[in-house]
Amino acid sequence: MSIIQFLIELKELNVFIHKNEQKLSVKGDRNALTADLKNKLRANKEDIVKIFDQLDIDSNKQLAPTTFSQQRLWIIDQLEGNSVHYNMPGQMSFTGKTDIDALNKTVSTIINRHQSLRTCFYNENGIPYQVIKASTDVVVPICDLSQMSPEQRAVELQNLVRKEANNPFLLSQDLMLRVTLIIISEAQNVLLYSMHHIASDGWSIGILYNEFGQLYNAFVAGESDPLPPLAIQYADYAHWQRKWLDGEVLEKQLNYWEQNLRGLPAVHNLPLDYPRPAIQSFNGQVFSSLIDSKTAKLFGQYCLENGATLFMGLHALFSILLGRYSGETDIVIGTPIANREQPDVAPLIGFFLNTLVLRADLSRASHFKDLLSQSTQLALKAYTYQQVPFEQLVKNLNIAPSRSYSPVFQIMLILQNNEDGGEVYLQDIEMGNVDGESSNTKFDLTLNASEADEGLYLGWDFCVDLFDLQTIKRLASSFEVLMDAVIAKPLTPLMALPVQSADEQQHLLNSQLSTLAPIENVSIEQLFEQYAEQKADTVAVIFEDSQITYGQLNHQANQLANYLISAKQLKSGQLVGLCVNRSIEMIIGLLAILKAGGAYVPLDPD
Repeated sequence: MSIIQFLIELKELNVFIHKNEQKLSVKGDRNALTADLKNKLRANKEDIVKIFDQLDIDSNKQLAPTTFSQQRLWIIDQLEGNSVHYNMPGQMSFTGKTDIDALNKTVSTIINRHQSLRTCFYNENGIPYQVIKASTDVVVPICDLSQMSPEQRAVELQNLVRKEANNPFLLSQDLMLRVTLIIISEAQNVLLYSMHHIASDGWSIGILYNEFGQLYNAFVAGESDPLPPLAIQYADYAHWQRKWLDGEVLEKQLNYWEQNLRGLPAVHNLPLDYPRPAIQSFNGQVFSSLIDSKTAKLFGQYCLENGATLFMGLHALFSILLGRYSGETDIVIGTPIANREQPDVAPLIGFFLNTLVLRADLSRASHFKDLLSQSTQLALKAYTYQQVPFEQLVKNLNIAPSRSYSPVFQIMLILQNNEDGGEVYLQDIEMGNVDGESSNTKFDLTLNASEADEGLYLGWDFCVDLFDLQTIKRLASSFEVLMDAVIAKPLTPLMALPVQSADEQQHLLNSQLSTLAPIENVSIEQLFEQYAEQKADTVAVIFEDSQITYGQLNHQANQLANYLISAKQLKSGQLVGLCVNRSIEMIIGLLAILKAGGAYVPLDPD
């Protein structure tokens, strides 16, 4: 057992080791110290003192295990070397004179209130541990742009925003919240902040905003901290998770996911505009679209009438869209969940977020109403078994790691409802968000939906090294067309639902017709033979690990056609059943039937 783990186990027994200079003292439940533990404590005294000195702490109260989610992000950070992909930057604009003393006191109070923000991570034999630093007073750095011209200020502000977003955290030593005040003019300031995802999530940003407003107002007025004390800290949650999520509890939860995700496709089959890089790219861009309020309300009402939430309806609709564009029926989508079931963790800043996997089977739904019912059951089951950390799930599924794409799923759906900070009222100051461009994306495609008075805002966050902007615009347009269609006729067969408006269909048809030249007295099999002569060595078909060239395909199809004519006495125009699973042999059979003068009738072996 490592020294850190030994100290954590003592802490769990309410035995607290304190260091004063080079001496150790024991406080807490001395009766829990067995003879074995006492001997181990004596034997490791020097090592414990060295670790306390190295970590700059004076008690094992400041040590804790990581949660499973923290451990995954720590490993990613180790592999990528201080990556910025999990930075959570933001900006707030202030109209009015900022009270610098109140600002410093506000930021210091928030960091000292939430241990997660003054936690760094210690690596002992490849295992990370939380190290909680002592309380500290923070002085917010100030950058004064007020003497610049408006044009220079605008450029410099964007440079500072970009610089902050791309400034990595050193997980071994940094505070997990950085704040900088940018002075634009005497009455206008911008506050840049950044948290690392290992200490925060979307819910936490709402907490940050609300506590910031309450504290700042109180300190400007000369009042004391108005916030109630926290019942627990994030480290307490980490202890609980490691103890509770074990044995039968973990096994039961994992069994559901292992059964539900058996035979999962490794990667989605959406057509890509560019070849997938060997190493996953996180270069992102966001395209925004809006579903008008009338359509959004009708869709939400339909979901409600069928016992589903808006999220469940959006999941069903998004699954249809992905299925129509990819040609697949096995659709895998990830979605984040707050994972704050216990009331005591609700007011904490920390990384509680978990990721659920929703796997839709379009082949088991004849129309949207069917699929909505399926999505509802999927979501309810997923919520029931939400405690399994995604990291544990990946490990148990034995998914072969790839640096080219994310494990389990590469497409995410998010319905924003808790991630805004709410309205924050600051004394003598108007406060608002400053929009910034997204430059990083964690997945191939993420659909962010959020409700507003204007309707349903959709943010299409996509990897620019995989998709072109025009492709994403078409997806957004198709999503709206699909929503209109299911509202009007929810019992329409899934494959008959339109994904293009009537105008788009006509435009596409006209543009295609304008490029076509008539072909007279030539059949499709003859066209194929002509092409096969020109491109005999070019690969014609790829299926899994097998492939065949045009020359080989033409030769084998001719052999089978001759057999049908000579041995089976096939007559021109006769129907021939083709009963075979999707394969290269299917294409050979199809061509052979046409070459022999027949018409193929596809039969499903299942």
